[in-house]
Formats: sequence, structure tokens, C-alpha cells
Amino acid sequence: VTTLANALATTGPVEVHSGELALGANHRIPDSAPLMVKPGGTFNTATFGETVGKLIMNGGVIKGTGTLTASSIEWWGGIVTAPVSSNGNFVKKGGTDWSRPANLSYSGDTVIESGNLAFQPGGTSLPGTGRVMLANGTGLNLNGASSSISQLDVTGNATLTGGTLAVTQSLAGSGTLTNSGNLNLSGVTTISQTVSLASTGTLTLPTGAWSVK
Repeated sequence: VTTLANALATTGPVEVHSGELALGANHRIPDSAPLMVKPGGTFNTATFGETVGKLIMNGGVIKGTGTLTASSIEWWGGIVTAPVSSNGNFVKKGGTDWSRPANLSYSGDTVIESGNLAFQPGGTSLPGTGRVMLANGTGLNLNGASSSISQLDVTGNATLTGGTLAVTQSLAGSGTLTNSGNLNLSGVTTISQTVSLASTGTLTLPTGAWSVK
């Protein structure tokens, strides 16, 4: 175990490739420095708080009881048991399906570039002010949860399952969304003419004035 007793001076990336890197006090890493955790590596917040730039989870483990705060999150894989939060976007990469734990939160957009993103039962909701962007071949499984977002953007063929998703502003993109959950578009004012909806679940269309663009 390598313990960061003193603050790092670097603003470059901090990469944990193997072994364990542990905090020895609060804020040992510069706030703007990206943190990357790779397979075989463990980042341990212990009982301390830490703020970093972009968090890149490319395998490995983040553990501890202290909160790790990142400017944004890029997810390829790994295990997170420590509290992790971000005021930025969450981007899921890599084809492996992943269930988002309740201890990981963010307030920006949800971007699913590959694979499927699922909620764990009792997990936190999607950020209400953010967008959800689904790339071709991806899926979002709410696993019984209810969420409200501002915009849903679909590129290619994507799926929505397992819960209730309310969209308050627009349905955009170009592709087909297959819905087997509960998709509520009652608050939407703009729908892209290049988006198709295939629903075997519940679909609620806009109730007020809306336009096709």
C-alpha cells in the first residue's frame, strides 16, 4: 500500500495501474488532476475526502468511506464501494453491461456509448436537469425506478426497460427507441422527425402544444 501523506504537486494524471494507493489526509491530489484506475489497481479514500478532475474507471477498485468528487466520470469497468460524486457528465464506455450502484451520483448528462446501463434496485434517480444520450446498440434499464430528465437523445437502435422515464423538453436524435417500460412524453414540446418509437410498454404522448423538427 502506498499512502499519500503529503499533497502531490503534479497537475498531470494520477494513474493506479497495480497495488493500492491510499489517502493519508484530505485533498492529497490537485483538484484539476485526472484520476485513472486500471485493472489490478485500487484507490482507497480511507476516511478522507478528495477532489479530482476527470475520473476514468478502466477496471480496478475504488474503496473507502471518504467521498471522491470528480469533475466528470468516464466508465469502462471496475468496482466502486466508496461514495463517488460529480457535478459533470457520466459517460459509459465499453461493451460490458454495468449496474450503477447507489453510492455513485452525478448531476450532468448520462451518455451511454456502448453496452447497457442498469439501475440497482433502490438506486438513485437520473439527474433531472440532465440529458440521456443513447448510442446505437445501447440500453437503459431503470430496474423499477422513476426518473425525470430534460432531453432524450437516441442515435441508432436503443432500448428503454424496467421503469418510468419522464422527458420534460425534447426527444431528439435519429434512430429507433424500443420501449418496454413506461415512457412519459407528456411534457415534451419538440420531437425529432427522425426518431421512431416502438413500444410494448406504456407510452404517454405530449398533452400540450408540441412540434416536429
